[in-house]
Parts: sequence; C-alpha cells; structure tokens
Amino acid sequence: MGDMKRSVSYPTNLLLSKMEGRDSHGRSVPRKRSSTMVQLSSLRATQRMFMMLLGVTVLSLLGWHMHDRWKRRHDDADHRGCPAPIYGLDSSLESESARNGTRIVICTGAYANVVDGVSRTLNRLVKDLNDRSDGDNYKILILAPVRDPPAMEHFGAQLPLPSMKLPFRGEYSFSYTLSDCVIQRLTEFRPDIMHIATPDLVASQVQQWAIDRNVPVVCSYHTRFTSYLPYYFKGVTLDAIDSTIWWWLRKFHQRCDHIYPPTQGVVDELVHQGFPKEAMRLWPRGVNLTKYSPKYRSEPMRRSWNITDDSTVAMLMVTRVVWEKNLKKFISACTALLEGGAPVRCVLVGDGPALPRVRELLPSAVFMGSLHKSELSTAYASADIFFFPSITETWGSVTLEAMASGLAVVVASGPGGSELVEDGVTGLRVNTSHFGATVTSLSKLVHDNGLRRRLALAGRARVLNATDWSWDHAMGMLKQHYAEILEERRGGSVHGNMSVHGGDGLGKEGVWPATGFQ
Repeated sequence: MGDMKRSVSYPTNLLLSKMEGRDSHGRSVPRKRSSTMVQLSSLRATQRMFMMLLGVTVLSLLGWHMHDRWKRRHDDADHRGCPAPIYGLDSSLESESARNGTRIVICTGAYANVVDGVSRTLNRLVKDLNDRSDGDNYKILILAPVRDPPAMEHFGAQLPLPSMKLPFRGEYSFSYTLSDCVIQRLTEFRPDIMHIATPDLVASQVQQWAIDRNVPVVCSYHTRFTSYLPYYFKGVTLDAIDSTIWWWLRKFHQRCDHIYPPTQGVVDELVHQGFPKEAMRLWPRGVNLTKYSPKYRSEPMRRSWNITDDSTVAMLMVTRVVWEKNLKKFISACTALLEGGAPVRCVLVGDGPALPRVRELLPSAVFMGSLHKSELSTAYASADIFFFPSITETWGSVTLEAMASGLAVVVASGPGGSELVEDGVTGLRVNTSHFGATVTSLSKLVHDNGLRRRLALAGRARVLNATDWSWDHAMGMLKQHYAEILEERRGGSVHGNMSVHGGDGLGKEGVWPATGFQ
C-alpha cells in the first residue's frame, strides 16, 4: 500500500515542483510556463475582458432604458423638451450669449453635485476663465450630473447629464449616456476644445463625438482610481479589477491630445502604466493666500474643542470622510498618541459615508462636519498640526491650505500630495505602512514646540514665495496648453495616436456606440 501511495503521489509532487521552478530533487531549474499555465493565464485574461465588456453592455442598456425617464424628470426645459442650462453664480443667459471667445466644454462627474477636490478645482477653473480679462473672452459649457438640492454653489453654465446615484456611495452620480438633447446642445455650442475631467462611460462618448468633428480633446487627471481599490477589495478580485481599470484608463487617455496631471510623480506613474508620454502637460493647482492665513486663528474655536491652554496640541485632518483617505491611520495614530499620554486633541473636518463609524472608533475626537468659507479658514488656523495620511491624492490642496494657515504638516509619502512637502524642512513625510515610525514622528511634533514652529514657518514661507503654487500661475499654464493644442490642430496634426475621421458621431440608425474604443 505504501508503494502504491508513493507511485500515485510522486507524479503529483513532480508536477508541483516543476510548476514551482524546481526539479524532482528540489534543485532550482529555469522557470518555464507550461502550456497549462499559459492556457490558465489566457483564460483569466479572457474572463476579465468578458466581465468588463458585460459591464459596459449592461450600463449602456441601462442608460438607454433610463433616458426617457430622465428627460421627464426635469421640469426646467426649453421648447424642445430638453433640460435647459443651469446658470451659476457668475453667469446668466445674457452674459453667456455675450461671450465670443474660445468655446470650451468641460465634461465631469463632479461639479455642483458633490463637494470634493475635483469639483472645487473645476469650479475655480471656470470662475478664473470667466473672470480673466487678458484678451480671450472664454465661453464655457459644463456637462455634469446634477442633484436637488445641489451640494455646492457653482460657476458657469451647466448642462445636466442623465445620471443616477452610485450604489453604496450616494454622494456621487454615474452619468450613463450621452442623450440626444446633450448632443443637440453640443452641436449648437460648437466647441473649440473638449476638456474631460472624469474618464467614465459618458465621457468616452463625448470624447468620440469630439474626435469625429476634429475637436481637440484634453483630459485633466484628478483621481488615482486604482489606489482606492485596496480599501474595498482583496486578493484575486482586487487584481482583476485593478488590471481592468488600468486597461480602461490607458485606452481612454491614448485618445486624448493632452493629458494634464498635477505633479511629476503622477506623470511618472502614468507613463509607467503605458500612458502616452508625449501627451503629458503639467497642470498644478493653486492656493488662496487671502482665504488661508494664520491671522484667522481663534481662541473661541479652540475652546469649543475643549482646549483651554497652550499645552494641548490640536491635530487636524480636513477631508471627505471616506475610507480611501486612509482614515484608519488617522484613527489609530490619534488613539496611540492618547494612550501614550500625549497632550493632543484630534479634530476632523468633513463629511461622508464613513463618518458614523469614525465617530464610534474615535469618540474622543472633535467632529466639525463640513465647513466652508470663513469657518473653514478659522478651523485650519486654530489647529497646530495637520496630519493627512491619504495615499490616494494626485495633488493635495488641503496640504497647501494647511501650510498657508501656518500649521506643521505631516503627510503620507507617495505620488501627489507628498511632493508638496520637503521632508524635515517644510513638513514631515511619513510611510504610513510603518505605523510605529509614523506615531513616533507625530509624538515628537506634539511634544517639541520648537520643531513644530520651525516647520510651520518654513511651510508658510514656501507657499508665500512659490509662484508655481498660485492660481494665476496654474491658470496661465492651462491657457498656454489650450493655445498649444489649438495651434497644433490648426496645423493639421492627428488626434493623439489616431487619425481623425469625419462623421456624425452616431452609429447605424443614429445609435450611439457604448464607447469609441477599438
């Protein structure tokens, strides 16, 4: 029986040893991919592609099914029964009609429907372009989902896109189709530039519409989507979704004439993932030095945080309260500091779906909710340390706002936000995966008033003297990029890596394809 067992098990062990790169005696051998392994790899790739195409098909069918329902839901419609533009703080039908400069369409998934870094940046962009009086009287149309009531006041003329709330993330909306109404509006608007900020399904349709009409497409890169995945998925599922998203992002951005990442670190990441290097153009952001300043420090606000003397240090985080902002590191760090006897009060400003759970896990913290305008300025200036452990940022506006407010900042290392901080000079950069070292750095900063003050002063000086972090500089760069792409198009260049073809952008019998990808 023992010999029979050995005769049965030996081929199995031999097969396993060869798959692991060893011979039957346990010696290392050059690793070869067997036909079985190649077939399995091909099968997994086919499964991933099938699931992705199935998802796109389902979303497309759902979009067409819901289209008529969406049109009926909008009461504010013009004589054709299509939704009318929604005019913002600086716009009206009369003011928009008077503009006769470069016509720009901005397509985004976040504008007035949610308050986040993307919506804040794009609203600032539209406001600045509308306000500029240096020769080009820009005419701008924003394509974005809407919600009632809106999450924030917006700038410019916004055309609603057919959309629905995302499951489990109701603060965001998913735009599922480019409706006939929107196509008609785009045709009437006759854009010179198509600026896409969210690479979703409807954006791919807008992109194709522009390509078919030889309208240059520029794509600003705001979100490191794949960095969100580990907070929601694990194992094989994570790998499959990660590779599928990168496939989509590569294909989408290969069809953009320009790509606008905010930092060199993000450029390097995208090029490494196969994005076209020749399309990259830096577009940094700015910080409002009038709004964010140490002069807004408020002792009454500190007393409301139960801080009654200078011995207690306020450690602040300003963020959307969602897990992908690495909230668990903030919670753990606050807990460890308090258990170690550090004189610290943790303060969280922001709102989001994770807030109830964060309250449970960190009951000693102060939760301010969403703050805006002067209240936000006061909250920043009234703290002492700004700890931002997020590793999903492409820029990090809150980091600059904290530096401008005179705080000592501690940020997570990685592309995006950490590039704004010179470690040990204008702030601290920490590897949040090394939790002990992170807590040690925070504890030292809490206890060392001199270090805290030195970093805060150097950080504010860097912001004050950095012309490359001003909104004037950021808008000037973007205008140069716009001018460059218009000049290239007048010179008859091809669209990205693809030749431009004519057509009306519609498939057979007027049916819009799910995407323009080939």
